Amino acid sequence: MVKSKTRTLGGFLRWYYSYCQKNIVLVYRGELEQSWAKRCLYLDASFHPVLGYNHRSIMDNEIVLEYDEEDSKLNERLVAKVITKLNNDGIKYSKWFSGNKSTHLHFLLRDYKVSNRPLFKNVIMRHYGTYYVDEQMNIWEKPKEGRKKIYPDLRLASTGHLIRAEFGIHEKTGDYKELKHISSGYPCKSKVPLEIFENYQLAQERSVRQRVSQTVAVVAESETVKKLLNSVLFREGMNDGRERILYQLIQVLKHKYKPNGDKGRDELTKLMWDWYKYSSTQGLKMTHEEVRRKVVYHWNHDYPVTEASLKNTIEEVGGTL
Repeated sequence: MVKSKTRTLGGFLRWYYSYCQKNIVLVYRGELEQSWAKRCLYLDASFHPVLGYNHRSIMDNEIVLEYDEEDSKLNERLVAKVITKLNNDGIKYSKWFSGNKSTHLHFLLRDYKVSNRPLFKNVIMRHYGTYYVDEQMNIWEKPKEGRKKIYPDLRLASTGHLIRAEFGIHEKTGDYKELKHISSGYPCKSKVPLEIFENYQLAQERSVRQRVSQTVAVVAESETVKKLLNSVLFREGMNDGRERILYQLIQVLKHKYKPNGDKGRDELTKLMWDWYKYSSTQGLKMTHEEVRRKVVYHWNHDYPVTEASLKNTIEEVGGTL
C-alpha cells in the first residue's frame, strides 16, 4: 500500500519542499495546444493547490531515468535492468508509467557538493542506464558488433528541466502518470558508489580539455558539423534527435551570421528551418515559428558546444554519422 505522504502530488511536493529545495517550478498544461504559461513556484502567491499541475521541475538532487525507444515494452525492460542495479546498490526509488509509452524511474541523492551538477547527473544516468540491444531485442551490458547502444534520455540531467508531475495528466492520451512501485520509505535520499565519483572526475577533466582546445570557429568548420548539415546524410544516419542537434547547430553557426545583425539572424533561421524540414522522414514536430524562436533565443544566449559534445549527442540518439 502506498503511504500517505506519497498518495498525492501534494504529498510529494511537501516532502521535496521540506527536504530537497524551496524553488520547485509547477506548470499546468491541459491540452497539447496550450502554452506553458500557467506556471508558478510551489507555495508562492500564484500557486493554486486545486489546479492540477501536471508538470514540475526536476529536483537538484533527483535522478529521473526514462527511455524513449519506439518499443514501449523495450523501454520497460530497460528500466527493469536499471532497477536491478539500483537494488544491488541499495538505492530506493519510485517507478511510474507516464501515460504514453515510457516508464520513469525517480531516485534522490544525498546532498553531495559537486561543482557541475548536470555533468554529475549525466555520469550517474550513464552508469545505471547504458545498455546494448541486439537484432533479437536482447539486452546486454557489454558492447559487441551488431548491438545498438542505448542511453536513457540524458536531457533530464539538465538544470530546471520539466517532467510530468506525479499523478499528472498526459495531454495527448488523457491518462494519468501512474505509480507502479515505490520502495519502502521512499521518498528518501540515497548514496551512490565511489565509482560514480571516479567517473565524474574523469568526465570533468575531459570537459575542461574540450572547452580549452576548440573555438566555435573550429567546431563550425569540423567534419561533424558538415555531416550534420547535410540533410541527406542526417536522414540516413540519424533520422531523429533533430531538436537536440538544432540548438547546438545554432550555437555553432550563429557567429558566422552575427556580423549581419537582424538580416543574419533571419538567414540563419531560414537555414535551420530548411535543414529541419528535410533532415528526417518522421514529419514536422516543430513549426517555422518555433524554429525561429529557438534561433532568436540562442542568438543572445551562449552555451558551450564542442565537436565532442555533438558526437555525444549523435551517439545518444543512436546515430551513425
